Amino acid sequence: MISIESLLSGIEQNHMPFLAHALTIIESSKPEHFEFQSRLLSQMKKASKLSKKIAFSGPPGAGKSTLITEFALRLVNNDRNAKIAIITIDPSSKFTKGALLGDKTRMSRLMNIPNIFIRPCSSSGNLGGISDKTMEMISVFEFANYDYIITETVGVGQSEISAYFISDLFILTLIPNSGDWIQAMKKGVLEVFDLIVMNKSDLDPDGCGKSSKELLSSLELKDNLDSDLVKKRIFCCSSITGSGIDELISATEYCLSNEEMIQRKKVEKSKNFEVFFEEKLTSLYLSRIKNVEKNRKQFDLSIQNILDNKWSLNEGLEFLMGNATLNL
Repeated sequence: MISIESLLSGIEQNHMPFLAHALTIIESSKPEHFEFQSRLLSQMKKASKLSKKIAFSGPPGAGKSTLITEFALRLVNNDRNAKIAIITIDPSSKFTKGALLGDKTRMSRLMNIPNIFIRPCSSSGNLGGISDKTMEMISVFEFANYDYIITETVGVGQSEISAYFISDLFILTLIPNSGDWIQAMKKGVLEVFDLIVMNKSDLDPDGCGKSSKELLSSLELKDNLDSDLVKKRIFCCSSITGSGIDELISATEYCLSNEEMIQRKKVEKSKNFEVFFEEKLTSLYLSRIKNVEKNRKQFDLSIQNILDNKWSLNEGLEFLMGNATLNL
């Protein structure tokens, strides 16, 4: 395996194969990579820049990939030197753990732009809308001096808000007349959004305006900023015609530089980070259980005895917790 020093040096020199290799190592669930991952991330944290981290979330079919494509193109047009990383999360099979990783194909217009790096990855069965390694991948891109790190979640529902904890700005993407989805999500992502995009406005301009007004009237905004630009917080956009994208970017930059919003986000995250930390802890524990050979045998034994009605579910769990070894 390549040394940490060589890997870091290659990334600092902007060699894409080294960056890709680092991301692959970070995503690995092989036990022999666990220590290397910890050491690599520790070294990266010491020299990382503060990137602007933006998460796009929303229900399936809302047009997140196409919206992000147009959004990234405008960012590059505004600043030719801007480096943009895009992490796309695809849902994975509960049975095979496989994922199509098809979001990148929708971003073909970005493929030949040198300063844009797109990394598709699987959710790995994670229920928070992101993968269990998304936060670590963001650390890699921060070390590589990317100015913007954009995360596209899987199509989300009510409680999938993990992307909120790994971003500076959480953009919820909806489509006009999506009342059922709004109803389903109002106790989850609608509690943590920063901006809302009513996407595909070209298909139903009147419906977009109506849906925006209805949603705005039903929301209790978390702050009272002076900027008229951000007061409305809901933007009708079309990824096809490009309408509304410039206004969305202006609002994004305002939010990312507004001290009141930055401080509010810090307070909110500190209050609620325990939830995200518990998810990460559970993910790490399961990874150590299922990917270390000794633990895996006990894991399989527990499942078999439960299925054979020899043990209750609690007996299987107690056996596993009492015999699993977390230290490698």
